[in-house]
Order: sequence, then C-alpha cells, then structure tokens
Amino acid sequence: MKESDLQSIIDAIGHLEKITGGHLGSWKTYLQDANSIWQKCPYQIGERVMLVKTPVINAKESWGWLCAKHFLIQGATAVVHQREFYDGRFIFGLYFDDETWIDHKGKKQPVDSPGMYMFGESWLAPAYYQALSCEAL
Repeated sequence: MKESDLQSIIDAIGHLEKITGGHLGSWKTYLQDANSIWQKCPYQIGERVMLVKTPVINAKESWGWLCAKHFLIQGATAVVHQREFYDGRFIFGLYFDDETWIDHKGKKQPVDSPGMYMFGESWLAPAYYQALSCEAL
C-alpha cells in the first residue's frame, strides 16, 4: 500500500463518519494507527539513498532490468520518489541519478523521463555513506 493511499482512505472514512453519525470510528482509529508506521520509515520522500549491493540482473532472473544493468550497481545514488509498506517491509520507488540507456554504438545516452525502480530497505543506505567512504580513501 502506498503511503498516500492510506491517508486518502482515512479521510474518506472521516467523511463517512459524518454521514453515518460516527459509527465508523473504530475503523478510522485502526487506520490512523496503521498510518503511524510511516514514522518508523527509514527514508523520506526526496531523501537521497544509495544501493549497498548490486542486484543480480540477467536474462533468466531479471530480464526487465537488463537495460539498467550498467547503472544499477553498488554505490549508485538515487532519490526516494515513493514509499510503500508491504508484508512487514518498507519498499521504495527510486529515481537513479545516472539512469541512461546504451545506444547501438555502446555510448550512454540520457533518458527522456526517469524510470522508477523498486527496492526494499535492505538494499539501501543513506547517500552520505558514499561520501564518507570516499573521504576515507
């Protein structure tokens, strides 16, 4: 479920409460409690993150990401565009800084509009870790 979806549902239940004379209060309270999960979310929308490991990208397991294999690598930086909570885990929709496509001559080209790539929190770290590790060199 997307973060924005839950707030819309809470708002709709609030409207229904007014119409029904307040008989949906327990549902609203339940959803407000569920909505508090975002206070525990490790990354905010607009925050910069980086991949902490390179995903396995090949024709058998992840053919849809083959065109992104050259930039979806450990250390790649991105901006959090979307947050979701599913099956007890946070999942993030990311726009990567270095997203490109490779033309027939093997040259990287900029994309017209960015694609959103979904990663769980175990794949990510704050982007400032990248700067700290570079300073140590």
